[in-house]
Amino acid sequence: MKKEENTQRASSYWKRLTALLCLGWVVIWIYRSMLTPIYPQVMQTLDLHSNQQIGIIASIYFFAYVLLQVPAGMISDKFDKRLILSFGFLVFALATFLMSASQSLVVIYIASALAGLSGAFFYGAAFSLSGQDIPANKRNVATAIINSGSSVGMVIGLSGSSWLVLSQSVDWQLMLKGVALIMVLTFALYYLFIRRDHAVSTQSAPQNNLTEGSSENSYFTVKKLAVYFVLFCSCYAYFLVVSWLPNFLQTERHFSGSSAGMVASLVGLASIPGALIFSMVADKYRHYKYRIMLLQLVLAAVMLLISAHAQDAFVIMLGLVGYGLLGKLALDPLLISTISDLSNKKKLATSLSIYNFFGMSASFIAPWLTGNIADRTGSTLDAFNLAGIILATGAVVLVVVFIFTSHKQNRSQYEYR
Repeated sequence: MKKEENTQRASSYWKRLTALLCLGWVVIWIYRSMLTPIYPQVMQTLDLHSNQQIGIIASIYFFAYVLLQVPAGMISDKFDKRLILSFGFLVFALATFLMSASQSLVVIYIASALAGLSGAFFYGAAFSLSGQDIPANKRNVATAIINSGSSVGMVIGLSGSSWLVLSQSVDWQLMLKGVALIMVLTFALYYLFIRRDHAVSTQSAPQNNLTEGSSENSYFTVKKLAVYFVLFCSCYAYFLVVSWLPNFLQTERHFSGSSAGMVASLVGLASIPGALIFSMVADKYRHYKYRIMLLQLVLAAVMLLISAHAQDAFVIMLGLVGYGLLGKLALDPLLISTISDLSNKKKLATSLSIYNFFGMSASFIAPWLTGNIADRTGSTLDAFNLAGIILATGAVVLVVVFIFTSHKQNRSQYEYR
């Protein structure tokens, strides 16, 4: 009886953990995406006259997030992940409230940096907990569900801020106060319902079968570097879309402000079934995982360029749906499982944080660089073209490092026999 009760509790807990971690991404992505449809209103309030200035608000958040990513992973491997996650949201709430109460651009930059520093603790701790407490045969799908919180948060952030600020004339800083309150609630839920983690559980976790032999403790093998680079390419395109797509649709494709946010949110909506479908397919056909990733990268680049160059509203929406189905959020579960397979379980939070560091470095480069391109050329179209090229480069690296080397190893093993 006790064994059955323990099994039921374990089953109930991993489902609860999945739901809570998904909620964490929802809240984080509401914050990350809610200002992008209302850049003109933010610029008017703060008396800004440059696209680059407004882009820096997003870039400074992601710069701070990336800067602390690896130290946060190391801390998460040593201390109670429940406290790290819950108090991270409390600091995040304070930073968001500070931003909502300020009329000074400098203070908003500081608040954005503080939000990025607090958000840095989420990734490594969250996915390390999921690696510990979610059964192996459920992990890819659970990861896709957790990541779908990013899509839900993006949809709420883009469409919600468009509706509240542009349609209902709610002050954008009042909206920020509401988001800060949601973060406080998330802190309470995490503190109450996530189990204490003493970090010793990771030490007792069984080692996975690594394919890199004596290099299992290295964070910078050729295969890991390739995964980091592919994530960077995927993130660059995604954060370009998140930070500048609503503005592009308004200024260059003549969508209204509220409809631009709604149309941009199609990317997030489409990525939810995309992530679930590709994670299940990759689980079923594991030997074809890298080919599936290659297909996603190439088609995501094509769909992004179609949506950027099209003039017809329906074609634009079709391209964005295609990009959402194939892009970063659909690719993430496969990349996370790859880096987990190549990593030492005792150092998984650090490995994931290094992985996320490389990917998220694109998150502060893309908003700033796109604003710079827009200021110089008067259009963001060239920035979308650059994102397509970057995605294609990631596909080339994937072919060379994983698919080509796998064929080579298979041939050498056959010849040896």
